[in-house]
Parts: sequence; structure tokens; C-alpha cells
Amino acid sequence: MAASDSLSLSEKHWKSLSEDVDYSENVEPKKPIKEEIEEISPVDSDIGTINPPFTFDSFRTVLFAILIGAAILVIILIVRNARAPAVIPKGKFEARTLDEAEDNLPEVELNNLLQDALDSSNWKIALRINFLMLLQEMIYSNLIIWKKRKTNDQFVGELEDAQIKTQFARTVDVFDPVWYGAAELKSEEFDRVSNIIVNLKKHIKHG
Repeated sequence: MAASDSLSLSEKHWKSLSEDVDYSENVEPKKPIKEEIEEISPVDSDIGTINPPFTFDSFRTVLFAILIGAAILVIILIVRNARAPAVIPKGKFEARTLDEAEDNLPEVELNNLLQDALDSSNWKIALRINFLMLLQEMIYSNLIIWKKRKTNDQFVGELEDAQIKTQFARTVDVFDPVWYGAAELKSEEFDRVSNIIVNLKKHIKHG
């Protein structure tokens, strides 16, 4: 009787233990530990993303961008430093005297006044008119701002182009002693100084 009860209890115990166990072949396989961890603690894609290493393609892209930026900067500097085209006022009138020419230099024509001085062999006045024509070309090329009371040295200081600045300073050094000096100007000296002035005027006009 005791043995029978013991066996009955063992069978009941076994059934209770195996009641929730599925012995079928369709049991879902256990997921790897890595997948279980990912399901339990999903990583934010934005936070958990690791940036790829700096590749040669990335370097080439950065270098290309730098070169483009440098090229744009060079173009800007060239445009900024380029000399503006000459702007000659419309409706210019012929100056009748040297004073009228100096008072209205940007707006006057000087050809007739120059020819009158040459015809009368007034070399000093002719040289001054040639120099005023040089100043006109500098005004029209936006190299200087004209004011009658400015000195030639002040005009030299306004020039930004190094080559023109040097040439104009040399021209002033030749012109000033002749114009402001007391000595009479001979035709040979007029030709020498006038050629210096005219050559610089042509250089400024044609760039």
C-alpha cells in the first residue's frame, strides 16, 4: 500500500513538472545573446553611430573646396585692384586761358590752348599745358582726385599703382624745376621734358 501511494505521488509530481514543457519539434530556437541584448537595450541610431575614418576621398573633397575658395579670393582681389576705365566728361569746352584750364581741368579741352602756345614759341606755357593733359588722363582713369590747390607731391601720394607712382614722381622731379624755375625754357629742353610727360600719358591711357 505504501509503495503504491509512493508511485502515485511520483507520477503526479512528474506531470506537474512537465505540464508546461513543449516537446514538439517546432520549438523556436533560442536567440543569440547579442540579439537579446539589442532587443532589451536598443541603441539610438543617432547617438550610437560611429563616424567612418577620414578617407582619401574626404581629403580630396576638402582640398578641392580650399582650391575653389582660393581661386575666388584671387579673382576678387584682381577685380578690386583693376583700374577702372577712363571716364571722360561729355560736353567739355575749350579753355581760353591757363587759369580757366586749371580751374576746370576735368571739363576742359586743351588742344587749342596748347597749339596757341606752340605757335607763339611759349615753351613754358606749352609744357604746363602738356602736364595738365597728363593730370587729365590720371583724373579720367580714377588715379587722382583733382583740386587746383593740391601739390604734385600730393598727387604722387594718391597713386596706388606702384609703377605709375614711380614714373609720375620722376616726371614731377623733371617738370617742377622747369616750371617753377626762373630760367627761360628753350625748345630743346621743352622737347626733352615734354616727351617724358607725353610717354607717361600714353602709358596711362593704354594701360
